[in-house]
Amino acid sequence: RSIMAMLRWAVMAAAGTLMAVEGWRRVRMLLASRQQDKEKIFLEILSWEGMSLLSASKLERWLARARAMRSVTFSPVRIEISEQMFLSLLKRQNVTINGFGSGDGNGDQFFTTALFVVTRPNVKLYDPKMFPFFSLAQSKENVARIDIPICLLLRLAERLPRPSCRLLMIWSPGRCGSTLLTQLLHIHPAVVTISEPASLFVLSRLLAPSHARPHCGGYGRRDTRRVMEAVTKLLLKDFSRDQVVCIKTISTSMCMAELFRDCFPESEAIFLYRDAKPSVASYFKTFSVNNDPEQQRLKPHWRLYSL
Repeated sequence: RSIMAMLRWAVMAAAGTLMAVEGWRRVRMLLASRQQDKEKIFLEILSWEGMSLLSASKLERWLARARAMRSVTFSPVRIEISEQMFLSLLKRQNVTINGFGSGDGNGDQFFTTALFVVTRPNVKLYDPKMFPFFSLAQSKENVARIDIPICLLLRLAERLPRPSCRLLMIWSPGRCGSTLLTQLLHIHPAVVTISEPASLFVLSRLLAPSHARPHCGGYGRRDTRRVMEAVTKLLLKDFSRDQVVCIKTISTSMCMAELFRDCFPESEAIFLYRDAKPSVASYFKTFSVNNDPEQQRLKPHWRLYSL
């Protein structure tokens, strides 16, 4: 009896061990599949023009289906693409980094995916006469967008070389002529200006205090330098050694000036400022809200200072 009991216990123990191993294997597979889901890259085509521009071999079946179902209105097409296809698209000059967002579309989330836009070819995105701000050019001319997880973007950006062009930064508290200076510098044939790229200076949110910072998908102050280097590489990927690229910042990004200098010590900088009273008056005049009683009370003062 004792031998039979021992055998039964041995069989039960072996079965339990096998069940535990199988359960752990399934858990590992589930975790791996979730990790793969987090690293998926999606291409969303927004127009018929985008379909014709992105006629890569992997998209041919989608093109054929779209042509067969062609109607007056276009329904955006969202497909998953590989890293190799993303890198091949990244070589195009009309594919530029646009900003950050949430891959699941939840407005409360922030900084879980990086957003790239595909714009119409032969559009002068960096011309301040056509588009005073770079993000405005991207939003007006985009025909497709690409969502890539931040973790994957950082890994891919490590393969990119550091910018070879000369880099000039314009830092200012705002309302002091930085847009005018950008337009003047753009006149020089060797100078390219990028006015207020949201992709770079939205990173100032990572430097905000924890109580004021939105949900950033696990990223924080310690990651700002790494993300800044990656975004800057991508922003300057199409410029050569004989070009001078001038980036005009926004006022809220001044907290990043010192960190940016540490990341790119070879860059040069211009700091613009203005007397406080006319600067504040200009803010009120430009961004005033008519139904704000406090601003209504201050109107006589900022009008006086703006003379």
